Amino acid sequence: ILHGLLPIHAACSGGNEQVVRMLIDRGADVNAPRLPRRYLDTRQQSTVLGHAGSTPLHFAAANGHDKIVRILLACGAVQKPDKFGTTPQMVAAEAGHMDVVETLRTWEAMLDEERAKAQEREEEEKKEFARRESFGNGSDSHAVEDDDHEDDEEYASPTLGKSSAWKGKGKEPQN
Repeated sequence: ILHGLLPIHAACSGGNEQVVRMLIDRGADVNAPRLPRRYLDTRQQSTVLGHAGSTPLHFAAANGHDKIVRILLACGAVQKPDKFGTTPQMVAAEAGHMDVVETLRTWEAMLDEERAKAQEREEEEKKEFARRESFGNGSDSHAVEDDDHEDDEEYASPTLGKSSAWKGKGKEPQN
């Protein structure tokens, strides 16, 4: 840890795709926040990069590394704000990296669409479950009662005709 930055922050800031992939493969958290100033060595007078809560996505976006942004997003990075409410998209826009802004917007739109589809599927599953529950409890309005033929000695199937007539309710068909 140097100045509150983790290796994943530095690699994303520098734009080295190989290092970023290696760190992720070895378990680096793509959503790791930059540590607060209390973890800084106050004896060193260097410029501090990013704010507490800045994620690797903030660092890649701030430096215009679109390919790194795409890698992070594909690995589960979330566009969350830092401690001042600044999002990676805002950082990219402020720095004039419109390709990164477009990547982040497109990604969010895709996630929104997936969330909407998932919610729609969940609603359909709830409806189907409710339908099955009501059917199982005997309250299905589409259930057909066969009381009309209770006293009939013989009746034919409407689709199969007289050849498949049943002799009394609940008995085997006669040939």
